[in-house]
Amino acid sequence: MAGSGADVLFRMPIIPGINDGPADLEAVAGFVQRLQGTNPHVELMPYHRLGEGKYRSLDRPYPLSGLAPLTAEDVAGAQKVFEGRGLECTISS
Repeated sequence: MAGSGADVLFRMPIIPGINDGPADLEAVAGFVQRLQGTNPHVELMPYHRLGEGKYRSLDRPYPLSGLAPLTAEDVAGAQKVFEGRGLECTISS
């Protein structure tokens, strides 16, 4: 798809302790930046706890139980990593 020249939207969930570290963010930003022939846009999707109730209703353990969502400052910092590489980046709500 990237080679077709189409605008590409990369949606990236950001999960604390899983993929929110500087090395993780830099790796993804580098990958997106290296794509040729595209006008990539990155949408960061901060972790939230909305799925926890669904797991409870299914009587299943929630794998991320007790995990706190990222702060607004953490998410803004992640956004700056992408913007620092010249990528258009927004945060989903």
